[in-house]
Amino acid sequence: MARRWAGRTAYWRGILKDWKASGLTASEFSRRRRICRPLLFVWRRRLEQKAASRRLSKRAPCSQFLPVHLVDSAPPLLSRSHIELTLRNGRQLRVPADFPPTSLSELAAVLEETPC
Repeated sequence: MARRWAGRTAYWRGILKDWKASGLTASEFSRRRRICRPLLFVWRRRLEQKAASRRLSKRAPCSQFLPVHLVDSAPPLLSRSHIELTLRNGRQLRVPADFPPTSLSELAAVLEETPC
């Protein structure tokens, strides 16, 4: 059964690749190839879903969310006893200067992750 599925998958990948390269509408392409037009869409969706699930399974598991407190007003001027980081995603993180470095790197990594 797996071999049969693999054969169909490879066949339809090729068909969909040819369709995309042709620039034809689904109706015109299926008419020329004598393929049932709805099957183009069925197989395109199947293969896209399969690729999406494969990408999701390769992603690292999401970290647990940590509580965040938002402040409406601008923060007071920071003294030299604070550290301010600007993360790659644009978020800013301000912590006391004595904040443990290991905890700071873990917190920054969690805050830079994309949401689940």
